[in-house]
Formats: sequence, structure tokens, C-alpha cells
Amino acid sequence: MLCATLLLLGPALNGSVRELAPVSAWVGSPSIPEPDAGSQTAVGLPVRPFQLLDNPGFDLPASHDRVPYWSGTGGSLQAGGGLRLGAGARYRQPIAAWAPGIDGLRLEGAVDGSVLLAVVDGDEPRVEPAVSGAFTWEVGREAREAGASFVPRLELLVEAQEPCLLEGLRAQVPLPAPSEEQLRDLVSEELAVILSWWRELGADGSGPRRTRFAAGLWDVLTGEPVLPLPGWYSAYTDLLLRAAVHDPAQRDQAEGLLDDVLELATHPETGLPRKVSCVTDEPLDSVAVEVWLQLQFLVELCEGRYHARPDQRARARWSGRA
Repeated sequence: MLCATLLLLGPALNGSVRELAPVSAWVGSPSIPEPDAGSQTAVGLPVRPFQLLDNPGFDLPASHDRVPYWSGTGGSLQAGGGLRLGAGARYRQPIAAWAPGIDGLRLEGAVDGSVLLAVVDGDEPRVEPAVSGAFTWEVGREAREAGASFVPRLELLVEAQEPCLLEGLRAQVPLPAPSEEQLRDLVSEELAVILSWWRELGADGSGPRRTRFAAGLWDVLTGEPVLPLPGWYSAYTDLLLRAAVHDPAQRDQAEGLLDDVLELATHPETGLPRKVSCVTDEPLDSVAVEVWLQLQFLVELCEGRYHARPDQRARARWSGRA
């Protein structure tokens, strides 16, 4: 739900807008040589290697003679795992990576016979001489020492010059691994910035009543208003009232917005959702409304999943009964 909400708040995520209210960078140092479970970024976040290849053991069942998650031809899956490669067989798979930790990229596996491996980042591939048996390739470190560190996104290539059995292949990619408390703090800081943009740049600046609705979209370069929005329950409402459960600093704004939703964006007789003009503060009853969204919100509000005053929960229950 959080990811979907952040996507809906897209204008606030543009890099140019960040100049209006910069967020403390937390991505760490520009390079992290050989990170392990105990290494830290420049701002103290721990970094750990994660295996990011899909179907690394080749143990998922084939579909139409294709190896799941791998593109290529010339191989056959073995019962119990492993990929038997014929001479000339070639397979590839993209690898996601985190730029600050990419120098710690490591490939591991086991081959009965020998294969050629290559990692490509859009430029020339870095080829490892044929590997056999159990192997570890510190490909990120080698690229850094050659003065040409990788740039995500990467692709792994596997090629067999003679028949062999590839029994497993893993790509260990260093990624930030904050604790639950660190992650909560990071998300809270980011949410506070996003909400401040909507409170300031999307504010209702017209009409007889200054509501707390998200009243308009703005230009991501200048911050100037671009498009007015009707007032009603929205992704901003959802995000703000959820954030206020954990952040007391958001509660005044959240309670004011909820007052507007219950008083202006709720029909006084039927209790059904309605939209309202933030310019005239008049109802827009001829405008279509996805009723279920606000009704579901009111149900969850009564269940305590959002911040609200006791009188606001009582009003929400009335709307539900109506």
C-alpha cells in the first residue's frame, strides 16, 4: 500500500523538487570495496550481500523447453537441479545492483566441465577465463581495480564451448540492510518531506474556506500551480492519516483534513462520498466518485487504522450507517 501511495504522489518524487526541501542522502559512499555482513555505509547503514539471480540452481521446471528466468538455448534442465549445456549453448539473465556497492559484486557456482562467464553493463563485457569446479569470481573488485567499475544495470552471460553441467550459479550483490528501527526512521523522514510538499505546494489557496485538501498539482521545476484538484478522499488523505498514527507532528494537519473529508466531501443526508470544488467550496455532485474507496477508508478509520479524534470516528460510523 505504501509503495502504491508513493507512486500516486509522483510529482513530489522528482529530483528537481527535492531542491525545495532536500532529504538527507542515505545511500552511503560512492564505492564500497568488498562489503560483508559487518560493513557500513558512510552514514552508518549496514550492508550485506544478497543473492539476486532468479532460479540460480536451475531447479524450477522447464516451460516449453525454456529455462525459467534465463534467456538462451542449447541446454537442458536436470532432474534435481542443474543445467546441462551443449557445445555453443548460451544463456543470459539481468542482475539488479546498487551502485554504491557494485564493486563488491561476486559470482559463485560449480561446474562439471568448464564454462565462460561475462558481465555486461552496456559497455564491453568483462570475461572470466573458463571456470571449472567450485569457483568464486570477484568480478566487481576486478572491474574496480582495472579502473572501470560497473554501472547498473548488469547482465550475466554464460557460454559453453564444450558440453558441461552447471550445477549452481549465484550472484552476491551488496545492498543496504538497515535494521527495522533504521528503516522506520528513513521512511518517516522521507514521508515527512513528501507531506510537506503537498501541504505547501498543493495547498488550497482559494475560496472562502482554506481546506486541508490536496487542492492542486504543481510544476516539478518551478513549484508553480499547474492543475486544480477537487477536494475529497485521496491518496494524500490516506498517506497523511496513516503517518499521523506514528508521527505526532502530522496530527493537526491530519485532523483538519479529516474534518474537511467528513464535512465537505460527505453528503449530509446519505453519508455517501462526494467531491467539492476547492475554488468555490461548493459540492460537485455531478462529478463521478469511486464510492468504495472512501467507504473502505471510513471502515478502516473506525477500526483504528488511521489517526482520528474520537468525535471524528463517531462521525465516520454515522456515515457508514447512513
